[in-house]
Amino acid sequence: MAVPQPTLRLHPASVPQGPHLKKWPKPTELQSLQRLLFDSKLDFAHLSEQIEQFPELAEYFLKRINSVHLGYTRRIHSLRHALVLMGTKSLEAEFETLLRQSEHVTAARG
Repeated sequence: MAVPQPTLRLHPASVPQGPHLKKWPKPTELQSLQRLLFDSKLDFAHLSEQIEQFPELAEYFLKRINSVHLGYTRRIHSLRHALVLMGTKSLEAEFETLLRQSEHVTAARG
């Protein structure tokens, strides 16, 4: 008997819901954005411009940085500022999580 594999479980409020999102990046687009993090001359202004092409993704990062759990006392409104505060290690982890979820949704659609 095969042992069921655990499914990826994310807090529903942390990830935009539903395959109906028109401006959510495809896995290949997420990978392209993720590659920008590994550039030795990482430019957060350029990264934020690229992410802003996908409004739902930009909103996702702003919601993450403004999460109560992170403890910032002032609300962050600038995507660039949010990305700088998150830092490359945190962004790498976020992109890995988003890629896994995106690939899971793509596979489920068949």
